[in-house]
Amino acid sequence: MKKTMFVVSIVAFVSVSCSVQKIAVRQTAQLMRQAAPAFEEESDLILAESAMAANLKMLDGLLKVDPTNPDLLLLLSQGFGGYAFSFLEDKMEEFSAHPSTSESFKKRAADFYTRGFHYATRYLEAQNESFVQYKTKGLLSDFEESLKAFDKEDVPYLFWAGYNWGNLINLSKDDPAVVADLGRAESLMKRVLELEETYYYGSAHLFLGVFYGSRPAMLGGNLGKSKEHFDKALKISNKKLLLVPYMYARFYCVQSQDEKLFGELLRYVINAPAQILHEQSLANQVAKIRAYRALRGKNEFF
Repeated sequence: MKKTMFVVSIVAFVSVSCSVQKIAVRQTAQLMRQAAPAFEEESDLILAESAMAANLKMLDGLLKVDPTNPDLLLLLSQGFGGYAFSFLEDKMEEFSAHPSTSESFKKRAADFYTRGFHYATRYLEAQNESFVQYKTKGLLSDFEESLKAFDKEDVPYLFWAGYNWGNLINLSKDDPAVVADLGRAESLMKRVLELEETYYYGSAHLFLGVFYGSRPAMLGGNLGKSKEHFDKALKISNKKLLLVPYMYARFYCVQSQDEKLFGELLRYVINAPAQILHEQSLANQVAKIRAYRALRGKNEFF
């Protein structure tokens, strides 16, 4: 009898301990989600890169304790995607003259986008069984039908899933299995537009502007749609999110061979005030660096 009571006590103690740990993690996750804008406001790229790297590992550790925590899943999806774009892809471009080095950063970026995608879809899968069923197989129309079950509160997860997926595909153009999912990434962003067009400064429009402006017509490109989405993103962001005019120049203008607009947009980014959008200082600093690089090397595009 005493042995049975001892075992029951141990089980109860472990259960209480696990519950206390989860409560602590959930409180920490809420605080970290509230504090997350501080990373986006940082304009020193060296500080931001080191801080984000450490933060991602800490978030990953917290997720081990509470694997379905929605705050942690969102922070990790956004964090891995943002780190890949802001730092790894930037170094990939910077070392383009050194193929082996550039390729190593490309592989790391693809890995980070993959992680970011899986964190966001872990949340989406928990909300919607049909999304699980059609995420990577079956007809595209079935996948699009599954997205109708999501509503406005799911928008951040839909957006970051699509963002990471689309960027992964963009880096994996030689992998037919990955490229085959391009239509699904597009559908995720279209669903974001249906639910909350202005989310993250209209970045779903930015994504689709790049999507339609980065490939020839035979592969789904459409310059008319690209320009339409870029113009909407410019309007929603009030031209303060500098990634919008940078991407407009880098993709639409290059594909349409509009050298004049290319130069105007990039010079606007370079000359914009440092604090034009304090909340997105990091993204704007990245845009400025890439705009300068693109303008300096415009002969590669025209």
